[in-house]
Amino acid sequence: MLERLQQWRAIKAADGASVLDASPYNEWVYWDTLGYGKLPYDLVITNQLIASAEYYGVDIHSAIRGGVTVGTTTYNRDSKYGSYVFMSTFPFLDNSGQTMLLRGGEQYSRADAAELAGAYLAHEIGHLLFQFGHPFGQKACVMNPASMLRFKEWFDQLNGADCPIGSRPEMTAGAIPPTFNAAWLRMTQAQ
Repeated sequence: MLERLQQWRAIKAADGASVLDASPYNEWVYWDTLGYGKLPYDLVITNQLIASAEYYGVDIHSAIRGGVTVGTTTYNRDSKYGSYVFMSTFPFLDNSGQTMLLRGGEQYSRADAAELAGAYLAHEIGHLLFQFGHPFGQKACVMNPASMLRFKEWFDQLNGADCPIGSRPEMTAGAIPPTFNAAWLRMTQAQ
């Protein structure tokens, strides 16, 4: 994970700066903790690369990508759902060698990238609205995370009829309820 994470530093943005810099905006923990403060949104979409190494909450599918997060549904104290979604369009729009490698060579037109990002947003909305989990290995399920960043491959295997709601424990409403880290809550209240 750390080796791949270092490789992201070589990728340049349109302004010539590294897409992975010293700002907090690329760090998963930054986005994960926004809901402990005043966050009036249920959904936040960014074009920022979110790639970092964390001491908690690391999903295996993000770790093997070099710490790249496509989206996360996490705690939000001000949401009627108890959580919010943050999602990055970077993995869909970037065509650097690093991203192409993780996509298995898949290259997307802007229209394809928008469609695939929308489908992946449906995955995150499944977490937000229904609290579905990840039915790993169930390729027909929209809730099964994409392998690496192979979104087209993932999308082409989706079939709602083969993965109905309630068909697996992970596809049952309430499978993964919103949780919060009390230490983060105390820290944000003190500020």
